[in-house]
Amino acid sequence: MLNHKHTLVFFTTLAVVLVAIDWSFDVPGWFYAAIVLLFISVEAYGAANIAAGFHIHSFCKGTTGKKEIALTFDDGPTPQSEKILDLLKAANVKATFFLIGHRIAGHESIVRRMIDEGHTIGNHSFAHNYWYDLKTKKNMLADLKRTEELIFSISGKRSKFFRPPYGVTTPALSNAIRLLGYQSIGWSMRSLDTQEKGTEFTTKRIVERLQPGAIVLLHDTVKGTEFVVQKLLSDLPAKGYQVVPLPQLIEKEPYV
Repeated sequence: MLNHKHTLVFFTTLAVVLVAIDWSFDVPGWFYAAIVLLFISVEAYGAANIAAGFHIHSFCKGTTGKKEIALTFDDGPTPQSEKILDLLKAANVKATFFLIGHRIAGHESIVRRMIDEGHTIGNHSFAHNYWYDLKTKKNMLADLKRTEELIFSISGKRSKFFRPPYGVTTPALSNAIRLLGYQSIGWSMRSLDTQEKGTEFTTKRIVERLQPGAIVLLHDTVKGTEFVVQKLLSDLPAKGYQVVPLPQLIEKEPYV
């Protein structure tokens, strides 16, 4: 299986062999450059593709053969989250919300509502900025713990589910996840709701790509996502699909 450890061993060994050969033969400089470029490309692919399990195994799909899926929402809590919660409550559907720590302050009541209505809460980092993946392991640990404590102060629960910001994994983040005992959660169906291409486009994209065990990625921060959710909850039964809680779909406990 292609992963960070195997890749590092392979390219390190290759570099040692090339240096040894270079003592007797003139290895062109462009060959070294090509090897470095290939290494960077493999690492970049592994970091950006959460389903590859390059740095850490992530649950991206359930193992069920039944027409069951899970709905997950990233980047809240915000007032927009309540529109989603209203729809889920009316349909008696449970979802998972991956929360950004710095957005919790001032929205504690929304987090309490999520918990009270039986939804699962996960950690989605505190900062969630474009420079997040450049943090050291120490900084990653501090960041994750900061959100963890905020969630615990409101819910009395410590989540075991963590979704990496942007779905990007790095050695530092993967080590932090393991040390804190989190389960990394990915997705198998990206809705692209953040691109705001319209309710019809987003709903059609999801429905046409559905498979048993799908984990659907949505955002409770995007205006219009509530209409996508409303349409999904209306259309899925006709397709024979049922929305189930993420812990049930992947058979993992969500809290310590």
